[in-house]
Amino acid sequence: MWRASGLRRFLLLLLTLTGMAVSAAAAVARLAIVDPAGDERGDAAATLRRLAIPDAELIDPELTRLAVAGSGYDGSLNLSLAKARDLGQSLGCDLYLLGKVIETRRQLGGGREIWQAIAGLFLVESRSGRLARFEYLEVDGMTAAEAHDAMLARLPAAWSRLSPAIAEWHRQADDPSDSLTVIPVAIITDEDLSALPGGELPVVARRVKPVYTLQAASAGIVGT
Repeated sequence: MWRASGLRRFLLLLLTLTGMAVSAAAAVARLAIVDPAGDERGDAAATLRRLAIPDAELIDPELTRLAVAGSGYDGSLNLSLAKARDLGQSLGCDLYLLGKVIETRRQLGGGREIWQAIAGLFLVESRSGRLARFEYLEVDGMTAAEAHDAMLARLPAAWSRLSPAIAEWHRQADDPSDSLTVIPVAIITDEDLSALPGGELPVVARRVKPVYTLQAASAGIVGT
């Protein structure tokens, strides 16, 4: 009788531990870091991958590169929601980081010059394709190496401002009622419009040109 009771207790403990392990595994967000455009030496990507990422599992860089190549992603930061979702599905992740690095020489007055390193980081939520966080870095240096190293040194602080999006993802994953809703967009063609009474196409009454921040303009970041 004691043996049967002890066996039952052992099985209950095993089931409890198994449930805790499954729950813990489910609570980990899968994160992919895509090599930033312009990061020719891979220093920015390597620095980001070395940072501590709480409550997240980093997908192997080689698997990420293979998935990016297979998806046909061309490095553009001007993605529609549909394309952003497709890329996330190809990567097999919950969140992914895209970026762009620009290192250039700037001429100052009096024949002087400085080097400037710019980095734009985009953290995207795969399921919805929405932009969860954005960070922009701009540093100067007397030499290209100085600007490059200064940009790398500021990446940890930039990531600390991006990473709260992981906690937000966990909150939404734990509460289905708080999940994001993706609103479908109906595409109306010219043929559809011609079938309407009168058959007249719409005319643009007023067109508002978007105004980009200086940082976005410097990094060549645009949106549709």
